[in-house]
Amino acid sequence: MNKHKVVIVKELTDEDINDILDSALHGCRYWVGDIKIKLFNKAAPPPAYLSQALTQGHSLKIHDSEEDKWHTLTLNKFIKGLSLSYGFNYEDYDKEEAEQVLQRALFKEAIYG
Repeated sequence: MNKHKVVIVKELTDEDINDILDSALHGCRYWVGDIKIKLFNKAAPPPAYLSQALTQGHSLKIHDSEEDKWHTLTLNKFIKGLSLSYGFNYEDYDKEEAEQVLQRALFKEAIYG
C-alpha cells in the first residue's frame, strides 16, 4: 500500500487565533484548574484577555487539575495543536471542538472528553 503525505495550508490572522483560543478556554474548565499569563515583556501592559496573550508574544501557564500538573502554552504549540486537528472547521466550530485543539497543543492528542 502506498502512503501519501498531504499538507494543507491555512492562513490565520491573530484575531482567528484569539477567537479559537477564547472558545477553547471556555470549553476546558472541566479539566483546567487555573490559567496564568507568563509575560515576556514586563514593560508592556498585559493583554486585556487571556485569549490575546499568545498573539501578543506571551505564553499561558495552564494547570491540569486531573493530573495536578502545569503546562505552558505558546503560540507555536497552539498552531501545532491546530495542525494536529484534522477536519477542524475554521469557519464553524464550537467550544468543545476548540478545546480539543488546546488538548492537542498541550498533549499532542485529545485525552479528555
